[in-house]
Amino acid sequence: MMTEPRMRPRDVEAPEPPDGVEALVRRHQAAVWRYLRVLGADRETADELLQETFVVLLRGGFEVRSDAATRGYLRETARRLWLGDRRRRRAVREVEEADLVWHGAVGEGDGQEQVEALRRCLDGLAPRARTALIACRVEERRRDDVAAELGLEVEGLKTLLRRTLDGLRDCMTRRTRDGR
Repeated sequence: MMTEPRMRPRDVEAPEPPDGVEALVRRHQAAVWRYLRVLGADRETADELLQETFVVLLRGGFEVRSDAATRGYLRETARRLWLGDRRRRRAVREVEEADLVWHGAVGEGDGQEQVEALRRCLDGLAPRARTALIACRVEERRRDDVAAELGLEVEGLKTLLRRTLDGLRDCMTRRTRDGR
């Protein structure tokens, strides 16, 4: 049995169901719901996505051909909806986490103090450490390539990056704490 979702799918005006849709829903809803649960959806999310799956079926002018084709279509639709839901939830979580980091580091300020502290800390890096950091973190180059360019093994580059980042973190903490 489907439950009423907390949120309605965006701007859905469900058309009148064609003949046989109720039977189609009854025949396939349990399997689609179980499929969503296997993918990792909690009960509430599976209920919501199940309803959205059948709304897509109704709005898309789906033509029933066979039970196997219908099951495949419904699973694929449910999978796509599940992936979209996960992306949206991950994006919201990332924004919330970034907001917490900002407030933890800056509070109600504008962040200019932290930017200046970072500039000073970066200016104090050894050239090799700065090159490694920019190549790996800003330019997002492959570690193998950066290590070869710097004459290091990949593990040596990892160590250099870890020490550089630890040093930057300590420098930022000192500068923002001391106001320099």
